[in-house]
Amino acid sequence: MKKIALSTIGLLLSGCSAVGVIESNDPWQNLAQADALIEQGRATTAERLIVKAKNFCNDDAVCPAMADREYALLLLSSSVASTWAEHYREHGFLDKTVTMQNRTAKAAEYLEQAAAQLKTTTAYDKLSNVHLLKASVYHALQNNEGTCSSFALALTAYQDNLHHNPNAVPQGVNGYASLGDYIVAQQKAAHCT
Repeated sequence: MKKIALSTIGLLLSGCSAVGVIESNDPWQNLAQADALIEQGRATTAERLIVKAKNFCNDDAVCPAMADREYALLLLSSSVASTWAEHYREHGFLDKTVTMQNRTAKAAEYLEQAAAQLKTTTAYDKLSNVHLLKASVYHALQNNEGTCSSFALALTAYQDNLHHNPNAVPQGVNGYASLGDYIVAQQKAAHCT
């Protein structure tokens, strides 16, 4: 009987949202963990780590921008839409301006903040990624102007990255010769050009 009780306690603990999370004051470690937790569907713990990471970011503009990007990804995650939907309806998000109804629009705001911060840096690869994410969010919001503008900015950031970092090898997209080709194809698909 004691073994069953211990097994049950162990099973319950393994379901806790903080199991396996390493407490850290390193914002990059927290963001990496949050990213993995979002993939695992552990939204509430990921959200807490993202907020913690942003609080520990130093004067580097890349860190808070990546925290904003990660928060946008959290808001767009399937686990927030399904597994954690009731929790967030009942308790709300840590950002009290976010609701289940406006979370996609708020994700766009977080990505806009991230892009504005990254624009002051030389992290062109990250900027291109944020603009691509913005394009997909604006597409989901049926905002064609925002979609097309974000694709154009993503392409510019991609080209800036290649110009300023000639040895850069941007991660490609399956079926396309380059990220630039992918962006151009997406612009055409969205009737931007």
